Amino acid sequence: MSADNLALVRRFFESFLAEDWDRFYGCLSPDIVWHIGEGAGAGTVPYFGVFRGIDAVRGCMAAYDASPIEEPKFEMTEFFGSEDRVFAFGDADYFMPPTNRRFSTPMLYAFRIGGGAILEMHRFLDSSVFVKAYEEKNSA
Repeated sequence: MSADNLALVRRFFESFLAEDWDRFYGCLSPDIVWHIGEGAGAGTVPYFGVFRGIDAVRGCMAAYDASPIEEPKFEMTEFFGSEDRVFAFGDADYFMPPTNRRFSTPMLYAFRIGGGAILEMHRFLDSSVFVKAYEEKNSA
């Protein structure tokens, strides 16, 4: 089962990078719980928070797509699986055009898998760099 779960998570990232949204959403359970940038960033960064269900994730992704932040590098480098859990490590570079701010952050994704779909996703990153970029943009 672990190999199937690793393949599912790899497919999730491949479809994200290819902007193949049907395939991307097809990796998710209808009842997905999606955690991204929780804490201080949730009030400042429009796509940070906890999102429950496919429609909420679509809203999160729409806010991400509408964001002025560009992501010239998004690379997942390591994958580990154990029963119903998959962990993926990577790095991303970002650019905020309104302020010319560039920043990078390592990322850790933790997935819970069940029934051939992603039930829960946690994205851990340095949310402070996003908060700072948005605060600078909003005060410019």
